[in-house]
Amino acid sequence: MASDGIPGLAEKVNHLFATVPAPTRSGLYSNDTAAAALAERGITVSGVHLSHLRSGRRDNPSARLLAAIAELFGVPIGYFFDPTMEDTLNSELDALSAIKDPRAKELMVRAQGLSPESMDQVTAMLDRIRALEGLDGGPGGKAKKSR
Repeated sequence: MASDGIPGLAEKVNHLFATVPAPTRSGLYSNDTAAAALAERGITVSGVHLSHLRSGRRDNPSARLLAAIAELFGVPIGYFFDPTMEDTLNSELDALSAIKDPRAKELMVRAQGLSPESMDQVTAMLDRIRALEGLDGGPGGKAKKSR
């Protein structure tokens, strides 16, 4: 890995792939579907090259490619450079990911308009249920079973 690359690039790109749904496709982008979507925008990149960015084998993409990846996933290019922006955007990306689940979306709609006190109670109940199911707790916790 080159020493002049972007620190943490692989983790940031992987987070985008794991959380941002593909708007015209079902599910998330794969390396190849992202490469195809980038090609539609005039950026030539292979799925293999995207795989190398995601694995950390490459960490110094061209500014044009990085800007296109940011645009494709709907984040500002600063996401890749500014750690304070990363925390805020990751929270928003996690919420976007939750919206893909129709049952989670229904919960969000039903919670709209509740008082702050009631929202605290709902949050506490959900945290308890997540703990009982072995899921990571807290805001922005990933829905991964611990094994």
